[in-house]
Amino acid sequence: MLNLKDIPKNPGIYFFLNNAGKIIYIGKAKNLFKRVNSYWLRQEDLSEQKQQMLKEITKVQYTIVDNETESLLLEAAQIKKHQPKYNIVLKDDKSWAYITLTNEAFPRLVVKHGRNLKNNDKYFGPYISTLSARTLVQLIHRIVPLRTCKRNLKILPKGKVCLKYHLDLCLGPCEKLIDAKLYQNLLNHAISIIKGETKNLSNELKNEIKNLSQTKKFEEALKKRNQLQALERSQAKQKIIGAPKLNQDLVNIYLLNNQAIVTLMQVRTGVLGDKFNFVIQNKLNLNTQEILEQSLEQFYLKNSDIPPLLVSPISLDLKNINLSLQKNIVAKIGKNKQLLNLLYKNAEDYAKKISREPERKNLIALQKLLNLKNLPRRIEVYDISNIQGNFSYGSMIVFQDEKIAAAEYRLFKIKNITGPNDVASLKQVLNRRQTHTAWPEPDLIILDGGKAQLNTVYPILKKSWQNKVISLAKKEEELFLPGKKNSIRLDKKEPLSLFIQNMRNQAHKFGIKNYRLAHRRNFAKS
Repeated sequence: MLNLKDIPKNPGIYFFLNNAGKIIYIGKAKNLFKRVNSYWLRQEDLSEQKQQMLKEITKVQYTIVDNETESLLLEAAQIKKHQPKYNIVLKDDKSWAYITLTNEAFPRLVVKHGRNLKNNDKYFGPYISTLSARTLVQLIHRIVPLRTCKRNLKILPKGKVCLKYHLDLCLGPCEKLIDAKLYQNLLNHAISIIKGETKNLSNELKNEIKNLSQTKKFEEALKKRNQLQALERSQAKQKIIGAPKLNQDLVNIYLLNNQAIVTLMQVRTGVLGDKFNFVIQNKLNLNTQEILEQSLEQFYLKNSDIPPLLVSPISLDLKNINLSLQKNIVAKIGKNKQLLNLLYKNAEDYAKKISREPERKNLIALQKLLNLKNLPRRIEVYDISNIQGNFSYGSMIVFQDEKIAAAEYRLFKIKNITGPNDVASLKQVLNRRQTHTAWPEPDLIILDGGKAQLNTVYPILKKSWQNKVISLAKKEEELFLPGKKNSIRLDKKEPLSLFIQNMRNQAHKFGIKNYRLAHRRNFAKS
């Protein structure tokens, strides 16, 4: 019998558990007591799906927090971790990248995957394409000479200026050749480019070119002209759909059985931007408003660029989504209605696309073979590459839904390990991998090696990862599993074995490529 009387009236999040002790739903509340008890007080008014959920609940747990903001962040983190079957779990069609302004002396612009809500870096995005984010950062560095080195500049001077200073790509803050105030002006220019607000910077560059030409400083004028051309290229391919000050998001939804596709498109400074597709499993049979509000709430939690306007096909309660949104427009005519129709077509097309995708036979076979809790959609494979212990690197390659996800590849330079010690190197790489909490969680980890590698890495993994790790020995193509005395041998020519071999070979290829590059750089330097 559930005891709901002892639940406190504080803000927090609550967990519904079934008979097996598994979390099936997570929610947040301003008042835990009122919210949790409301499910049973108005049970007859609930949908059939919610009534079915209540029948499965055998235990209620909760976590108290100080305020609503904390409950929102904690709820999102716990939903991502446990993925309860009755929650809407926002899954985007691509991995998100952010342009990040680092929180350090003389900040840098870098591209990162995911946001770390605990640090004080400033994030711009998300961008659905890592390539587009990196291309924009490269363009910005041509226009604005921000530093790119990783030196700690809290104490100055800090070493000699590098080649980029002599190429006019950096103004040498490491040698106090530019002060913090002037550097902040450069940062402001960079931020305006990211936001698409380039008119003032463009006029400033044109005036500088004119003045330098009049004083016959033609070489400097040429540099400014190149910067202006790079700035114009950054804007050239964008589609103008509104006034220069127009900032808004548009969202629409396509329903198909118990699944929904939510499509969102950004408009910044009147320019059509990124489009996001989200696949929603609607197991509680929520209505369109509930799906949109819950999906957008999760999206804006990860998003640092929230506009004042949200355009949608139906009225939405902005308080349930994000307080930074100021106005909801229900588009019935005009340009916004045309764009919503376009989004609907995109959502419908995406639904048809994913329904046509071939069955993930290898993933299903892997899940069954390894007795995994979830389908291993994201598989990370780790390999160590070196030349007799020198130029040692650990490579992480990623397969998403049986396909290579090259944008997710990562390289780890092995530190403080002498000689060709693959076992210790793998341990170091996995330790460091676990610190990157913003990266998506793996569904399966494959180590290149045998039992020694598995036995060394297994103890240092967090508990939720320990049942997801295996190792693969190349000679006999043996799979070693934690806690199992005997290995699994697959026929080298069967499809599942070939799939696993291909992943391992991709890790080898990526690692060898990078340690060879390091070797060549060192040879050229010497």
